[in-house]
Amino acid sequence: NRGEATLATNKKKKKSRPRWMRTKYRTSLYVKGLPAEITDEEIATFFSKCGIIVENEESGKPRAKAYRNEETGLCKGDGIVHYLKPESVQLAQGNSSIFASNNRASKR
Repeated sequence: NRGEATLATNKKKKKSRPRWMRTKYRTSLYVKGLPAEITDEEIATFFSKCGIIVENEESGKPRAKAYRNEETGLCKGDGIVHYLKPESVQLAQGNSSIFASNNRASKR
């Protein structure tokens, strides 16, 4: 019994979010069609136009991430953005094609 109690107290306690930050709706957006050279910062900058992106509690950086090839470090073409509100996800879904057309225009 004492061992179990010790384990429970050693676990890191999660900070509970303020009530206004809690939601029962999905606030993450899966993004595909990203260019290989894109950075996480560029993803965050573009998608922040649609709403507030949740910050990582430890690093303070926006939670926007490109999935990368472990060997090359280049983006695999997809990623994820975590918004604060579900309305931002809906707005971003409608505008995500703008990113692809902006990317094609910049490479010409």
